[in-house]
Amino acid sequence: MGRLRKDFRNGQSAIGGIGTAVNRDLSADALAAELRSSAYTGGVDLFHEWGNRSWSLTGHLAGSRIAGDAAVIEAAQFASARYFQRPDAGHVELDPTKTSMSGYTGEISLRRQAGLHWRGNVEVNATSPGFEVNDLGFQRDADRRQAEASLEYQENRPGDILRSWEVSVSPRASWNFDGDRIGSYVSLRSRATFLNYWSPSLSISRNFETYDDRLTRGGPLAKKPAETSLSLWTTSDWSKPYSGFASIRREWDEAGGSQTSVNARIT
Repeated sequence: MGRLRKDFRNGQSAIGGIGTAVNRDLSADALAAELRSSAYTGGVDLFHEWGNRSWSLTGHLAGSRIAGDAAVIEAAQFASARYFQRPDAGHVELDPTKTSMSGYTGEISLRRQAGLHWRGNVEVNATSPGFEVNDLGFQRDADRRQAEASLEYQENRPGDILRSWEVSVSPRASWNFDGDRIGSYVSLRSRATFLNYWSPSLSISRNFETYDDRLTRGGPLAKKPAETSLSLWTTSDWSKPYSGFASIRREWDEAGGSQTSVNARIT
């Protein structure tokens, strides 16, 4: 495993690379039937700030390749990160004769991270169905494309009632490589701090009706009903000898399910 990174412009820009390699001695048949003989990954990443560090651009691109006996690579195709055996997947196909599998992942994000009032970000990322790094890393999902954004307005100049306040909206959508919409989400959040340092917050989010390509564990797509959640919480002045936190959350979906949770703490 190796990692290199070079900083520029007093840390306001950087470029890096990473590489990992796994090679196993599988002379025993029992090991060859269970483990991959090799697994390689390589990638580059970048980071750049400008405008007195008000703006930033980050991104990475990486690839992977695993190899082994056909039964081992078939197991990787069956894994819950990809489920190549799904009957209605038109972009992947289970191949029991393959002895290797390759893939890629990438992400780019543009962020407005400082400013008097407005902040936000735009991000897109993708992980191909064949990407696999669990031999020397951790990976939960593959076969994913996602786009998300956020826009936030904040006021940090104290007024007659509020010390500060902010409101933000965040949409997000995701697809698999077959074009199935597997996520569609938007949230609206607000927070305020009074002059006495009590701070209430309100959040409402909506998950729209989409599909789930993992629920049936290798079977066909399943429809996910739309879901709405509403949360309200507040904190008192933490600098006082006694302080507290309280919240209530309500969730409900179009299939008739619902849940309410209440939480409180005093310190």
